[in-house]
Amino acid sequence: MINNTYKNKNILIVGGSYGIGEALCTQLAEAGATLAIVARSEEKINTLCDQLPGNHLAIRCDLAKKSEIDILADKIEAEWKQTHLIIFCAGTYQPMSIENFNLGEAKKIALLNFNSLLDFIDSFLPLIKQKRMSQLAIISSVAGYFGMPNSLAYGASKAAVSNLTESLHYELKKYHTKVQLINPGFVKTRLTDKNTFSMPAIISADKAAQIIIQKLPKKHFEITFPFAFAITMKMLSLLPYKIRFWLFERSNKDNK
Repeated sequence: MINNTYKNKNILIVGGSYGIGEALCTQLAEAGATLAIVARSEEKINTLCDQLPGNHLAIRCDLAKKSEIDILADKIEAEWKQTHLIIFCAGTYQPMSIENFNLGEAKKIALLNFNSLLDFIDSFLPLIKQKRMSQLAIISSVAGYFGMPNSLAYGASKAAVSNLTESLHYELKKYHTKVQLINPGFVKTRLTDKNTFSMPAIISADKAAQIIIQKLPKKHFEITFPFAFAITMKMLSLLPYKIRFWLFERSNKDNK
């Protein structure tokens, strides 16, 4: 059950049209928050705003274009004196091995998952320095813990996102902005539906959003789930390369 933590809070959801982002919008609106929902599909976010309780902003923004992120920052500055929480959950995914490596697709993944976050930080930095951004939560992935088969571009982009978020944790303290990193395991969305392999401990987007909402007010820097799967991945990341490589190579052989 959601308490009054989010009631009357201004929350910016970047990438709120599908998956975890959409589930977060639904649950946070029900908790009494005022949302600014950002995505590329204007029709989708307008429909979502109409369906949610309360009055919310639908802001179309193509995160691949820095000029549109600049406009987004200007709109938030004009609308809200204080943004209590930003959840950056925009991104894309495509399974990719060396056999189906596609340079254009790989660059697109890097652009939307990592470069757009750099652009976002640059555009919103004036508001951060004015201490008008209270909390920033960035969704990465346990796929960023270490390199894995079939994840040539996605895993690398998420590793970069996680590294940047760790740096922001230090850098934004002086501006009173709390920074948190969200590392989900497998969550059922239109993106993970692309996978043809078994996804252990997969959960729904609604469940993922519920966990995130419960943990955001806490002091933890990293929010990761499902717990058992995330701990397993973290332990694997601590293994010497020789052992980890052997485990994944054996797993690949067993799955063939």
